[in-house]
Amino acid sequence: MIKFYEISQIEKLAVGDGTIKAKTGGTKNGFVGSISAGVVANASTDGAGLKLFENYGNGDDAYSEFTVPAGELMTAWDLAVQKGKNVQVSPESITYTGAVNYASISAGTTLMGAGTDGNLAVIANAAGITAGGVYFKVNKKINFGGNGVLAEVVVK
Repeated sequence: MIKFYEISQIEKLAVGDGTIKAKTGGTKNGFVGSISAGVVANASTDGAGLKLFENYGNGDDAYSEFTVPAGELMTAWDLAVQKGKNVQVSPESITYTGAVNYASISAGTTLMGAGTDGNLAVIANAAGITAGGVYFKVNKKINFGGNGVLAEVVVK
């Protein structure tokens, strides 16, 4: 799950679009992606137009990983307006490739970008991020569902 760190990020900064529908096969709550014809779509790895898609969970489900069924409404939050603010990222929302793992993440230096799977992944640098695109800088390792991270939203 990827979620805003502070409730004020929604109350004061965010303008959500609650008319977006979950994609075929369902959409994970806390998915990072884009919008295509009113439906959740996979993100572009260049950081352009990134949105955070969330839906309401009930009770304890609100704090666990769950999938929103295809066609159900979700809210799309524009991540670029969150510049300088943090998101919490659970281990289920981090994709590791090659020799990269949780131990290789360093607070203050590790950068992450959106993957086409709706998760964040470690990137070597921001060279592949387009002007105005969003990427993330890990500020701290946290216990959010296990080996999670607190990451700052950066706009190039």
